[in-house]
Amino acid sequence: MKCLVVLLCLLSAVGVSARQITLESALQIAEEHSHNLKATRANLNAAEQTVTAARSECFPTLSLDARAGYVDDIPSLDLSLPGLPPISQDLGSNDSYQTDLRLSVPLYTGGRISSAIKQAESGRDYRQALELVELDNLYLATRIEFLQLCQANKLREAVAASERRIQILRDGVTARLEAGVADSVDLLEVRLAAAQVETRSNQAATAVRSAEIRLLARLGLPDNEQLEPVVTLTDPRPYEVSTTTPTDTLPRLRAAAAMISREQATLDSRRAAFYPTLGVYAGYLYGKPNTNPFADEFNDSYTFGAQLQWSLNLGGGNTARRNSAAHTLESARQQHYQLSETLKREARLAFEQWQLSLSNFTTAQDERNIARDNFRLAQAQHDNGSIISNRLLEIENSLAEAEARLAATRVDFYVAQSIYFYTVGDDRLRKGL
Repeated sequence: MKCLVVLLCLLSAVGVSARQITLESALQIAEEHSHNLKATRANLNAAEQTVTAARSECFPTLSLDARAGYVDDIPSLDLSLPGLPPISQDLGSNDSYQTDLRLSVPLYTGGRISSAIKQAESGRDYRQALELVELDNLYLATRIEFLQLCQANKLREAVAASERRIQILRDGVTARLEAGVADSVDLLEVRLAAAQVETRSNQAATAVRSAEIRLLARLGLPDNEQLEPVVTLTDPRPYEVSTTTPTDTLPRLRAAAAMISREQATLDSRRAAFYPTLGVYAGYLYGKPNTNPFADEFNDSYTFGAQLQWSLNLGGGNTARRNSAAHTLESARQQHYQLSETLKREARLAFEQWQLSLSNFTTAQDERNIARDNFRLAQAQHDNGSIISNRLLEIENSLAEAEARLAATRVDFYVAQSIYFYTVGDDRLRKGL
């Protein structure tokens, strides 16, 4: 029965294979799955159509108006002249038909059409910038969750190494106890250390699974899958950075600049309200009766003309709307200045954190090397009987902590690097490690 249980466990382990995934593929899958990104791109498509609609106002407009009706009583003209037969003539007809086809062309609008086009184009540019902002946010979040999974795996490996060392110590103490050179206290201490490392192992496995679930949700994959990151995290090394200032192409700055352009176009539109509009038109009329009310027949005619329109609110409404647009434009400019200062500060702080992460890794590497040498010497001393088991377990625990700290700081370096790429607008954010 025991062999059957072991066989079933082996078969189930073989049946469940982890999905291997690289950072590049994770970024691609996350982009394809993101609902926020899809919504942002839908808004961008809508903005593109708004630009097309605004530009179409420059073209002529063709309108058609057709009517038909019946009047049961129409006026008539009756004349009675001496010596002549009476004259009776209907004015119009009971049945009336009228078709009006008109082509209108704007000649001068005071800037209304051009400002509307600029507004639409600025709105499109704003949506384009928002798409890039959403992409950068998505890439940063995916990179961090991918790295957190790598970190959880490394921490689990460190716990597993500690677990193997504890097991070796346990076997050694058991053998010494059987040989009569150790007591039961040593065995109890080793068993306690084994129980403690087993707890850490369970916690590490839970941390790995939690990181997997977060990344699976980001990628839109079933949460019952397992992920195996395919990545080589090389040891961090010193680096050179030419600048820590965000570029002007940073999506968040582009979005703020697009807002300024849109508010400027709004101000131009408010100023255009002070000017008249001028247009010309040509039309064709066909109906019954049309130009001759005495003829009960279909006839047509052509019309040509110009139209001038101008209106001004005597209560100062146009002026108030213009002033309001001017204040909104100034607000957009100040927000751009504030955002630029904030991003510069964030970039500098991100760079300092990146430098700190390298220093932390170097320190953790030295601590691990010292703790490993110390454990190796202590193990030899324990075999010679120079130190007790409790002291050796303390040294092993220090080594386990140093290994875990080294694994964590290695990944922290790449997380800090990703945040730095995000703050300065570096294209490497969208690539692998």
